[in-house]
Amino acid sequence: MKFKLVVSIVILNIFDIINTLHIITDVSDELNPIMAHAIASGIGSFVAVKATLILGGIYILYKHKPILLWPVAFLYLSVVSYQFFIIFYLGG
Repeated sequence: MKFKLVVSIVILNIFDIINTLHIITDVSDELNPIMAHAIASGIGSFVAVKATLILGGIYILYKHKPILLWPVAFLYLSVVSYQFFIIFYLGG
């Protein structure tokens, strides 16, 4: 079950990256200062930093506190749902 949860978080992270890039190109700016700096350095930097931070965090949780993977998955689902709302309903 832990592995399926990790895969779900990774898939949600991919959607988050795609949606964030779509939203910041059309509608808004990145509010996270670390990610804003990464985006300013280029899309490749943004994807690399985001993937490294998320995958590193997931690995640590998987090994040491797997029960915390559930709130992370819920948080990502919430973020991606909000991004889809912005894109499809607010014209992002």
